[in-house]
This record gives sequence, structure tokens and C-alpha cells, in this order.
Amino acid sequence: MKKIFSYSVVTVLLFCMLLFMGSYMAVVSLVGTIIPLKTNFLYVGVDNPIRLTTNELNPKSLILKSSGTSSVMKDTLGVDLYKVRINEVGTTTISVGIRSDKVFKTLFTQDFNVIALPDPVVYFGANKGDAIIASEELISTSALICRIDNIDFECLFDIQSFTLSVNREGNWYDYEGQGKYLSAQMKEELLRAVSGSRIFIHDVHVKGCDGQQRILPGLSLKVR
Repeated sequence: MKKIFSYSVVTVLLFCMLLFMGSYMAVVSLVGTIIPLKTNFLYVGVDNPIRLTTNELNPKSLILKSSGTSSVMKDTLGVDLYKVRINEVGTTTISVGIRSDKVFKTLFTQDFNVIALPDPVVYFGANKGDAIIASEELISTSALICRIDNIDFECLFDIQSFTLSVNREGNWYDYEGQGKYLSAQMKEELLRAVSGSRIFIHDVHVKGCDGQQRILPGLSLKVR
């Protein structure tokens, strides 16, 4: 009778422990969440700002880690703010945990899609793509601009070189430029442009904030 009673007590205790563990896991999964501040995904090669929200835990006691060769850095702008840099497109896992006895103990994880930055757009003044430009703007513009449109993310692109081609009297003249600024020869050529003249800016080589080299198609201008 005592053995049966003992077995029953052990069974009840084990059952209660399992219930407790199940409840604990459920609570742990709801201990907090990671919120990207710019988009619902992360960009590769740049510092993505994120916020860690927790229900009861002190953010100062938590540690964030990311999978693979990615890294998470503390943002000095706030105790709950971080920056995560991902090195490849795909999926990354960010783990939130604490350090106990020199061992990292995970409280919860969250997966994020990682995508490449879209290609930027080359501007000549306010013009992009295939555009008609006034002669005044043509001769007053001295540099190219390169930026990503329709994205809430600051990313600078360094224009390394480009080619400016002008059709004058049926002949094409090509000029190579270094950096974003027009050379003296380019400016002299643009001064000769008349109504209907066509100017092409192409083979624009840029390096983005993600470290990637890109060759952009550029733009086509027609003088009004």
C-alpha cells in the first residue's frame, strides 16, 4: 500500500513538473520581442537599428547574439537599442539571453529575413533616368548624386568613376570622370550643348555603405 502511495505521489509530482516546465517555456517565449526600427526585415552589410522590448526583465541584464558571422552592437542612444550587422542574404537568428556562471543561457530567439540593399539611382541635379533638362541646370550642375529612393534607411554611396558621352554634330565624344564631380573637359562640352543635344551618363561605378561595388546604368539627358 505504501509503495502504491509512493508511486502515485511521484507520478503526481512528475506531472506537476511537466506542467510547470511547459508553462515556463510558454512564459519564456513571451519574455520579450525584437523590433526592427526601419523595416520588417534586415539589410545585409549595414547597421540595422533594432529595439529589444521586455515584459519584466531589465534590458541591462540581457545579452543579444546573432547567428553565423553576424554581430550585434549596443546603441548608445538607448538602453533598449541595438545595431545588428548581417554579412549575407538569407535568414538570421538573434538570441536574447543572460550570462550565468560564465555560460550564455538563451531566453528566446527570433528569426529575421535578410535582403540585399536595392541598387541606388543616379541623379544629375534633380534629373534621373530619361529626362529633359534645361540648359541652365545643365551647365550649373557640377556633380552626380547617388541615392536609394523610397527607403527609410540612410546609406551613402561613393561614386568612384563614370563616363559622360555627348553627341555633337553627329559624332560621339566620351569623357571619363573620377569621383562624383564633372571634369573641366566635361563642363566645356556641356557649354556647347544646344536645344535637342543628347548627353548620356553611364557606367557609373559606386561603392555602397554595405561595402558592395556596383555598376549603374546612369541616365540620359536631352536639352530643352
